[in-house]
Amino acid sequence: MRLIDADKIKSNMKKEEQKDIENFMSLCTRLNEKGLKRLLEYMEMLVRMPEYRKSDEEISSLLDKQPTAYDMDKVCRKINENKDMDNIIDADLAIKIVKSGGTNGH
Repeated sequence: MRLIDADKIKSNMKKEEQKDIENFMSLCTRLNEKGLKRLLEYMEMLVRMPEYRKSDEEISSLLDKQPTAYDMDKVCRKINENKDMDNIIDADLAIKIVKSGGTNGH
């Protein structure tokens, strides 16, 4: 299993999307009518291809649904170390949530 920074990927996707839009708009301003027509035909072909049909929102949604990777034992130790502090939730419940993969203990 590879560990990735999903938030960084999503941020980079937004940056790349903006850069792509700017490049596309720049290209369109330099094309004549025939070039624009051919570009439209090419884009219509791309949209029909399955690998180009997933939007950035779908990819972001898939990333958000993935479990967060962390060292469970280390997190539980830290919770136990701070067990006597004024915490928002009970330490035992927090450990239960951590051990269940962050899904509210269920």
